[in-house]
Amino acid sequence: MVWLAESVGFVPVRIGEMVVDFQQRPRGAIQRIHDRSYGHLRQVDGETWESVVAPVIGDLLRLPDPDRYRERQNRHKFAVLEKP
Repeated sequence: MVWLAESVGFVPVRIGEMVVDFQQRPRGAIQRIHDRSYGHLRQVDGETWESVVAPVIGDLLRLPDPDRYRERQNRHKFAVLEKP
């Protein structure tokens, strides 16, 4: 993304990564998947849902005690750009 921004005149001011620690229940993750709360799931077609997403939901349900919270961590890369 940065190289594309630079190609149209933007200059990176800061590039980094934000780490977010949180707790989530597998059943909570399943609900967010079903609700398509994760942006990358919004446009998933039915065939892909059944062949890719549904098995993940099944795996989450088979975890021991899917209502118990687990430690999770998300990493988000970011870039702050400015146009001089």
